This record gives sequence, C-alpha cells and structure tokens, in this order.
Amino acid sequence: LKVFDDVQAVVTISEDNKKMFLHHFPNFEPANVFVSMNGYNPLVFYKYPDTLQEGLSKFTTKTYEGSGVECQTIPGDKYQKMVLFVGKFADWKRLDMVLKAAKRYEAKYPDCCTVIAGTGQPGDVKYYHEMAFKELGLEKTYFVGAQMQPELARLCSIANVGVFPSKSEPFGMVFIECMACGTPVIGANSGGPRDFVSEDVGFLIPDDELSVPSTDKLVNDLFSAVCKALDEDWKTTKGPNCHKLTERFSMNEQCAGIVDKISEILKL
Repeated sequence: LKVFDDVQAVVTISEDNKKMFLHHFPNFEPANVFVSMNGYNPLVFYKYPDTLQEGLSKFTTKTYEGSGVECQTIPGDKYQKMVLFVGKFADWKRLDMVLKAAKRYEAKYPDCCTVIAGTGQPGDVKYYHEMAFKELGLEKTYFVGAQMQPELARLCSIANVGVFPSKSEPFGMVFIECMACGTPVIGANSGGPRDFVSEDVGFLIPDDELSVPSTDKLVNDLFSAVCKALDEDWKTTKGPNCHKLTERFSMNEQCAGIVDKISEILKL
C-alpha cells in the first residue's frame, strides 16, 4: 500500500503481531519493524492490601435488563479462593471456556468462587449470564460488570489466579495488569501472551486448533490448569515472579524503548 511508501519504522505490540504485519506487507524492511509491548500504569495496578473476604464484599453483582434477578453484594466471608476473568463479552475471548471449567472446579473446591468482570453487547451479556446460571447452574460465579481500573486492580490483587483464555490475543494487557498485582495467570498458547507468560508466572494451555466456541479438550485443559494453580498455591510460589516480570512493562519503559529504537532506525 502507498501509505507505507514514506514510513521508515513500524511499531508492533507482539512477535505475533509483527509476523502478521510482515505477512501482509512482505516488501517492508523487517529490521525496521520492532516489538514494543504495551505498558501498564504502576500507580494503579499494584498489590492492594485487602484480604479476599474484604475485597469480595466491596463488589455488587450486575445483571441484564429483564433478567428478573436482583443484584447482590458478594458474600466474601464464604470463600477462601477466587478465580478471576476480565474481558469483553466476545466469542474470541472464550468466556464460555471459563464458565464450563468453573462448573467443575467450583464443585471440587467448595470454598472457591469465580468473578467475571467485563461487559459487551446486550445480547452477549444475556447469553453468558444464561449460560452460567440456566445452562450450567453455577452458584458461586459472580458477574460484576465493567469496572474502573482501580477496582480491577483490587480484584486482581485478591484473586488466586487470573484466567484469560482468548483466541490469538493481540497482546494481553490484562495479563500484565493482573501480574502487576502479584497474581499468576492462565491463558491460551496463541497470540501475544506467548511473548511473556512462562511457567514462572503461570501457564498457557495448548491452543493448536484456535477453536471458537471452546472444545471439550480446551475446557478440560483449563480445568486442569486452574486445579494445579489452586493445589500448588501459585499465588504464593509464582506471585513474586509475576510482580518482578512486570517491572519492564511500565509505560515509562515502553516509551523509552520506542524512542531508542526509532532513533537507531532513523540514525538520529
């Protein structure tokens, strides 16, 4: 495309993103395409001091118009463990996988709940609510709707593990924000998270088929990974690694890296 005729450098947000760009624009100089992973705000995302019970009790559930279900304050004192999902209600985010796995791990761990933060189109919100409560009969899963960043940081801080199994996630900022709060993560082995999620900070389940909706195998793999995270107490064993990893993802580090690389390419 002519739009790139006078472009001397291209910034991408992951190795997967870079490969995709070069696939579509094979004549562009590969050396002038570089990866700068997104930066997060460390003044917002850090480990909050709340206990799980205190933190959960600060949140109220949200439902969809016409559901006939009353919103409620989450009964934090009932739980000792928590699995967190944050994301848009879109099929490629694969919330269906989380809900189907929750039916199994919530049965195995009576003191474990699942918190779903995010929203989407009205039809999608209704679809996932009905999947959770009418189809799967979940009793310890709580939808809290869209949340501002400080509240998301609070949820990340009190969770035992963050679960974000998107198909081909372009980058995965939610992984970084969750880890900045000291919480390990589970995702899918596709897209951007492959650049920074290792077994030191969590796990990526196999995702060879990139299936949407989720297959039984994906649900089984996610269930197994969540059980491993809870049984081995990843929050304690991997949490410090999570916080250390995110130090290089601050917005200051990101901006400094972009300036240095562009200066190198342009020979400034």
